[in-house]
Amino acid sequence: MRDLPSGSVARRLPVLTARPRGGSPRDPAIPTRPSRSASARVATRASSTGRASGAKSGGGVKTAVAKSAGVKSAGVKKAGTTKAGTTKAATNKTAGKKAAGKKTAAKSRQAKAGQTNSTKSARGKGTGKPSRAPRPSASPTITTESRTGTTNMTTTPTPSAGSPAAGSPRKLPAVPPETLVQWLRDMMLIREFEIRCMQSYQEKKIGGFCHVYIGQEAVAVGCTRAVRPEDPIITAYRDHGHALARGMTARACMAEMYGKVGGCAKGKGGSMHMFDRPNNLYGGHGIVGAQTPMGTGLAFATKYEDEVVHGGKNRRVTLCFLGDGAVNQGAFYETMNLAGLFDIPVIFIVENNGYSMGTAIDRGTTMAHELTIKGRAHGLREATMDGMDVLAVQQDMHELAEWCRTNSRPAFVDMKCYRYKGHSMSDPRKYRTREEEEVHESNDPIGKFELSLLHHGVVTEESLKELVRGVREEVRDSIEFSNQSPEPPLSDLYTDVFVEPWGRYPGSSQPEFTGGATNVCSFRATDGKGGLV
Repeated sequence: MRDLPSGSVARRLPVLTARPRGGSPRDPAIPTRPSRSASARVATRASSTGRASGAKSGGGVKTAVAKSAGVKSAGVKKAGTTKAGTTKAATNKTAGKKAAGKKTAAKSRQAKAGQTNSTKSARGKGTGKPSRAPRPSASPTITTESRTGTTNMTTTPTPSAGSPAAGSPRKLPAVPPETLVQWLRDMMLIREFEIRCMQSYQEKKIGGFCHVYIGQEAVAVGCTRAVRPEDPIITAYRDHGHALARGMTARACMAEMYGKVGGCAKGKGGSMHMFDRPNNLYGGHGIVGAQTPMGTGLAFATKYEDEVVHGGKNRRVTLCFLGDGAVNQGAFYETMNLAGLFDIPVIFIVENNGYSMGTAIDRGTTMAHELTIKGRAHGLREATMDGMDVLAVQQDMHELAEWCRTNSRPAFVDMKCYRYKGHSMSDPRKYRTREEEEVHESNDPIGKFELSLLHHGVVTEESLKELVRGVREEVRDSIEFSNQSPEPPLSDLYTDVFVEPWGRYPGSSQPEFTGGATNVCSFRATDGKGGLV
């Protein structure tokens, strides 16, 4: 397998073959869907069918709207002229039409020129390399709701380093520099791992579905670093990043992607089922929203163990990740109701990347502009966080997790983020424009964190290069390991069906990366106190 181009992992975002994508560009701020005028609807139809000039990359919309604006301007001038009621008005009316026609033609030429430049920018050289645009200086506000009232938390702005308009970078948290460097390396590892997964999928070494996490690395790393190792974590099927951030080895993760015995689930789960019991990661689940009642069950179990079995206070909190599309699942509402009713310490983290597969969130979900109201209806504490900033995620999630741990209460988080690739490897992303993607790529969470650490002297350019080399070597090693690992034998169809041996079923065993012991889960019921150990 060929090596990727040199340079920082964060400074290159290789994409598949660039293709022009039509459609109306979506606001990166994920607002509610505005009502469209008749002219805008006509312009959109013209763009989608290619009848408008420069329909690629949404340019046809801009051209058609510009023409509509010109016609409207002419109409206003005509109305104003008619009101004059004089002989001179007729002459002015004719002149107004000519002037309006010239303005319309000029606007059309400007729109075409702008569209051409926009298309060139969108096509680029096919590298998908994000530009370094300054970040907005506004501070997003995080509003939380509890039984006792409302608390407002403001996230510190995190502008790009070296940008005069954006100001100085965010203040670093009071943690050792090695910890900050490890967070950066974790995000780099996820990015590099996912890029290699895309290549392996194209080489047909990975089968089935494959959902990569590129662009959302700050969410998994920030959240896992905000809680304790003993806190359970459960997620949906875009789970490679969570597994790596939680501590799974790249070898175990890649081998599972390849469907090999050396994988975390012995090759039986694949891309959507990453499990790591030693690190308290409980999946990886392929059914939309199915992990939410399971996550609540995990939280109930830890609370019962802490308070009833051990007779103490609750000391653990469960993180339950889900996509914004899963918010509409009925099981999720039942789960929130029970969590609020029974004071279960679970945090539902909605990774709101703006799209439920290929449907924009404001087209399929009510109150998309205020998603936290879903949790508020069930009495959950609520928060909105910047999922493109690892420092903001870690600090705000740590504060929220400690509150849930102390008060043994659930919470709902609207985690604003963006995935740079499609929903899965089979997604051509025709529902959004290249311009929209470039806007979000300029807000790359890895690049921002690199610049912040460089600004504060935590890392140097040379140490960053060393980090990249180490990450690449680790991922290459995981691929070599996966290629050499054997495929599961047919006899494995009968393993892991029952915990204990029964009939033709040999029982269960742990995967290689945990030691591979046979039947480590044994049931002891002779004394009336035993259980699964």
